[in-house]
Amino acid sequence: ERLAASFFSLPDRYRLHYDLHTAIRGSKIEQFALYPWKEGRQHSRFELARLRAAGMSAVLLQNKPSIVFSAYTYEQLGAEAFTLELGKARPFGQNQHVNLAPLRLRLEQIIEGSEPEPDESLEGLQLFSVAREVIKRSDAFTFNLADDVENFSELEKGYVLAEDVSDSRWVVKEEGARIIFPNPKVKNGLRAGIVIVPADADGLG
Repeated sequence: ERLAASFFSLPDRYRLHYDLHTAIRGSKIEQFALYPWKEGRQHSRFELARLRAAGMSAVLLQNKPSIVFSAYTYEQLGAEAFTLELGKARPFGQNQHVNLAPLRLRLEQIIEGSEPEPDESLEGLQLFSVAREVIKRSDAFTFNLADDVENFSELEKGYVLAEDVSDSRWVVKEEGARIIFPNPKVKNGLRAGIVIVPADADGLG
């Protein structure tokens, strides 16, 4: 964080941060981005279009503070910041099938100042928002999902997603719901998964 704060310390400069990751598990949507949230600040249509051009197929528009690094640079340093998930983590040398050419080209264009005129069309880019988080409350917590369930797997309305102590249950109520980052092995009190739903582009800056 200190290095990022120093890097972004010069005033009156455009600030952009892509935090590149691979995911622990597979995903129905291989390349996607997480767009942090800050009260009073709109998500940018231009930046979403730029992500689409860089090869992202989906973006999760977050609606609450987060502890990820891109949230820090977005909230505290004023950068346009994103966590980019670029496929499943595999042993070194086994990710050749992941097509990173669009991302590389866009980064080169941004650095060189040769980026094409902005096309703010979001056609083909899937937008999602957080419907709710699944919190593990006790050791009795169970996820009614396969251990290898992929991110963005669809959830049928009415499905009992998880169960915990005192007969508490998470039942899918949302239309078009999907699950991301499911992890029933987290410590009690932590998030064991996120239920997301399709979002539209209304309210973008």
